[in-house]
Amino acid sequence: MSVARAHRVDAVLFDIDDTLIDYRSARRRGIVDYVASLGAVVDETVLAAEWLRLEDVYYDRFLAGELDWIGQRRVR
Repeated sequence: MSVARAHRVDAVLFDIDDTLIDYRSARRRGIVDYVASLGAVVDETVLAAEWLRLEDVYYDRFLAGELDWIGQRRVR
């Protein structure tokens, strides 16, 4: 039996969040740029830390079944 026949691959999964892509930095830059586009002047470090904290709070509520996917995104 050939190797190709013995090892058929049906799917390949990639963990992109902070493994293949620096997702944490992208989220930080995204919220900072968005708030700046609104004309707000804020401390980037404080803003980014609060945004990441809120993402965790509401994502945990989603995982607990308290919010649906769209709901957890809206409340952030």
